[in-house]
Amino acid sequence: MLIHLARHGETAGNGRCYVGRQDLPLTAIGEAQAEGVARALAGRRIGQIWASPLQRAVQTAAPLAQATGLPLRTDPRLMEIDFGILEGRPKGKQSLSLRKAHATTPIDGGESLAQVTERVMDFWRDLPPIADGEVVIVGHYWVNRMLFGRIGDGRDYRPVTGSVVSFTPIWAENLL
Repeated sequence: MLIHLARHGETAGNGRCYVGRQDLPLTAIGEAQAEGVARALAGRRIGQIWASPLQRAVQTAAPLAQATGLPLRTDPRLMEIDFGILEGRPKGKQSLSLRKAHATTPIDGGESLAQVTERVMDFWRDLPPIADGEVVIVGHYWVNRMLFGRIGDGRDYRPVTGSVVSFTPIWAENLL
């Protein structure tokens, strides 16, 4: 099975604030990036398309779903990390080191990276089997990093908006 892991297109908050669970729409650039994701995956043997239910992920996956005629399925386990009390705050005013300070300790009112990893791996375990074809998952920065970190091919993955990484998952007992 080949996985195409896409990060949603640009929103007005990307790079400026801790967006997290805010349900922001794509900007015009983000809409163009969504079209670019669809073009990048054109002609592939896509069998399933999954996305976070946040509108920026749904809007990014929609052109691909339309082009393939496949249903776009959403799952709340693909939502971005819950930044808790930092949600919506400008990044310049509040420094945050998730991998150091919140690897296992949740952000006040939010989640830890371990919790994000647990829920995204729960999604992965529940992913319906696909006999022939490829799976597209449209998520967010931290969700995609955590999923790729567990099932990816070892590359250092730091997803930019509107990007796609394609890989064959590493299958190991301890991952499931």
